[in-house]
Amino acid sequence: MMTDCDLAPDPWQSEVLLSDCNRMLFVCSRQVGKSTVAAFMCLHQALCVPDSTCLIFSPSMRQSGEIFRKKVLLYYNQLGKPIEATAETQTMLELENGSRIVSLPGEAATVRGFSAASLIVVDEAAATSNDLWIALNPMLAVSQGKLVCISSPMGQQGWFFDLWKDEGPLWHRTRVDAYQCPRINPDWLEEQRTMMPEDAFSQEYLCSFNAPLGCVFSTEALNDMFNDDSIKPLYPNSEWVK
Repeated sequence: MMTDCDLAPDPWQSEVLLSDCNRMLFVCSRQVGKSTVAAFMCLHQALCVPDSTCLIFSPSMRQSGEIFRKKVLLYYNQLGKPIEATAETQTMLELENGSRIVSLPGEAATVRGFSAASLIVVDEAAATSNDLWIALNPMLAVSQGKLVCISSPMGQQGWFFDLWKDEGPLWHRTRVDAYQCPRINPDWLEEQRTMMPEDAFSQEYLCSFNAPLGCVFSTEALNDMFNDDSIKPLYPNSEWVK
């Protein structure tokens, strides 16, 4: 489908689109094609599997509308509308084969009206709330559908970061930094490196989960304070330590 739209998929995009894994986490740099992958995943599911319900979640209503209008509808039209639409809005496409694609803001309240999802894609997952994560999982209980979470890092916090650092076998994990994207000029990246704080550059383009910019103590240092017995308090006899 990407080829039919005159797009050459990057290796990581091919990996996502061809994988049969039901739980996938992708930590990606900015501007490497995350939303494009989300759109084609949903279009393939909706066009090829009748009666599919495909949901795309983004952090805000504006982002939901952007990914639907500039990605899903754009590529659906470029493919020549292989299955006619029975309904089309700014955030929803319903097809004659009974499938539908719905793009929603990542708010827990918007999730609970849906069930038996065939595919859920959470775009910029690190910017969505823990409430969304709790609300969307039951939608897959009966359908055993596919859940794909794609995001740039956004600090060492939230459900997406917790899943990424867990390293358990349930999730397939892939990291895609800006140097792996052929559409981003390496010289431009090096210029950005000289213009940005190193923490900001590594988070935006190198997929690093950094502590919030400007913080005094890193998350690792704070965790070690409480979990590493080899680190002793400066004032062991103070009332605070007791």
